Order: sequence, then C-alpha cells, then structure tokens
Amino acid sequence: MSAFELIVLDCDGTLADTRPVIVSTLVETFVQTMGRNPDRGMIHGLVARGLPLADTIRAVTKGLDCPLDAVQISRQVALYRDLYLRHGLSSTRLFEGFKPVLEASMAANVSVAVVSNKGQAALESLLDHHGVSSLVALVLGDTDHRPRKPDPALLLEHVLPKAGLPTLERVLVVGDTEVDMAFARNAGVASCWARFGYGDAETCLRFSPKHIIDNPIELLAVIGISSTAQVQPKLD
Repeated sequence: MSAFELIVLDCDGTLADTRPVIVSTLVETFVQTMGRNPDRGMIHGLVARGLPLADTIRAVTKGLDCPLDAVQISRQVALYRDLYLRHGLSSTRLFEGFKPVLEASMAANVSVAVVSNKGQAALESLLDHHGVSSLVALVLGDTDHRPRKPDPALLLEHVLPKAGLPTLERVLVVGDTEVDMAFARNAGVASCWARFGYGDAETCLRFSPKHIIDNPIELLAVIGISSTAQVQPKLD
C-alpha cells in the first residue's frame, strides 16, 4: 500500500521546466505594453518564489518604478497568457523521469492532482502538449473564482472534495518554491520539496519539508510505490 492517496503536484519548476519561457514571455509582455525591457535576473528571482502571475507582474513594475493599477495589471496578465499559449508551449519540457512517475502513480491507484498558480488554460495546454493529461486525475490552475496557493482553501475546499476527501495524513504536496511549502503547511499536510526546481534552498528549508527529492524518480520512494497496478479513472 502506498504512503499517500493523493499527490498534489506543482507545475512550473516541479513537473515541467518552464522558467525560460516564463521569463521571455514576461519580457515580451512589458516590451509590447510599455516599451520597457525588464531585467531578466530580477524575473528569474521572482519565478523562484512561485508567486501568482499578477503578483509577479506587480513586482516587475515596482522594479521598473512604473506601478500599474488593477485594471492595467489585468491587461498585462491577459496579454502574457495569450503570448504564452501562442508561442511558449513548444519551448517547455517535462523534467526527465516525471512521465514514468505519473504512469506508476496511476497504476498504483494513487491520484495525482496538478495544482498551480499558472493559468488554467496554459496548465491544461501544457499537459496536453506533453501527452500526460490522461495520467492526471485533476488539474486546477489560476482562475478568478478560486483562491491561489498558498491559501489552504484551494486544497481543502477545491481539491480534496474532487479527490474523494482523503484524510490529510494521506495527502502529499510536492513543489519547488516557498509558496508550495507554505501551501502544505497552511493546509496541514506533508510537503515534499523538489530541490531540482527553481526555489531558493534556504527559504524552502525554513518550512522543514518532510521529504526532499533531487529528481522526479525519487518521488516514487516517497510515495511508496514501485510497480504497476490497476489504472484509476480520472476524477470528475
């Protein structure tokens, strides 16, 4: 029997290597809307924090000393997401080993929910692009009507009810940033820090994650599965 019934998996920096695309798309967004070319190093640092897109854009505008109001931020978000969907997906990649991990999890009847502050459409498109949508039971990205990580309501009120309400002891949050670690702590579930991702080590370790992995395959040992079993259907 596996140690966990539900794996709540982050996307950017955990499941997929997307930072180069995120950085280039953010730069293009600011070039198109403001004629400004923000510092890529600053954006790299913001991506490492795992912030929602609107908060990332807000931080970039602060760095450029050109703050925007809420309506302007929303327009930036919309343009970014359009550019990402049209040009960015082909430059993303799954971290090596994650597809077999997803296959083994499904075969062992361990549900995987991909939960991200990435936009819902971009998240679904990325999973489709890499051919792993059928291996994931639930996909929850950023929308206007749901809370965002690290708000525990996202897990407790939106993920768990769709996953058959497993006990908190049987839920594992896997992610690479401080937002993911705070999400797990706030919800009262175990955390697994993906050290191979983008997050700052010192900051993430302050949350005392229960597990640490240096590559996707190591997640199998954390979950407690190693062989295939009956495939579980996708959650409604």
